[in-house]
Amino acid sequence: MSEINRRAFLVGTAGVLAGAAAGVALPTVANAAVPPPSTTHHIFAVDDYGAAPGGAADSAPAIRLAIAAAAAWSASASTRTASVVFSSATYRIDRASTASWYALELDGIVRVALYGASTTLLVTTPYAGALSISRSSAVRVDGLTIDYATVPFAQGTITAVNSTAGTIDVQLLGGYPSLGDTALSPDPATARSATPRRD
Repeated sequence: MSEINRRAFLVGTAGVLAGAAAGVALPTVANAAVPPPSTTHHIFAVDDYGAAPGGAADSAPAIRLAIAAAAAWSASASTRTASVVFSSATYRIDRASTASWYALELDGIVRVALYGASTTLLVTTPYAGALSISRSSAVRVDGLTIDYATVPFAQGTITAVNSTAGTIDVQLLGGYPSLGDTALSPDPATARSATPRRD
């Protein structure tokens, strides 16, 4: 069952314990939906490509390498499929390491699945996209939560409206940036002149 809240987007199901299959090493915790490796199905663990579970470093380049390897494998024969698997951990994904607006892109690939196991992809750049899937077929994403270190929006309660001046007063909820915060207005010239009250 999918769940949406203010900080995360949950895709798929929670992972369960699984072991290595057919001699192929899997992350310590794997998603039960991951098909076992075979002559036509290959598993690509993002940790093997240098991803850093725990969020200590930007894992986006390593994850992109794993996805590219999986895409190349599955594209090489019409019977081939691939799984990109994540450990049960948090992976930091930054956009700085790519020219794309998205930290991760699946573009023009076939028969590739991304499997997490209570895995969080933590986006550290507000307004950066986390994951894009385009021009692709037979793609699956399961067991991943996408979260933002700083949410790229504010939320609160309107406490007063001045229709003559055309202004509103907003009491922001705790944990949200103000409307003048650089997370919401990276260019100081575009920041709001008045910062709403907050707790």
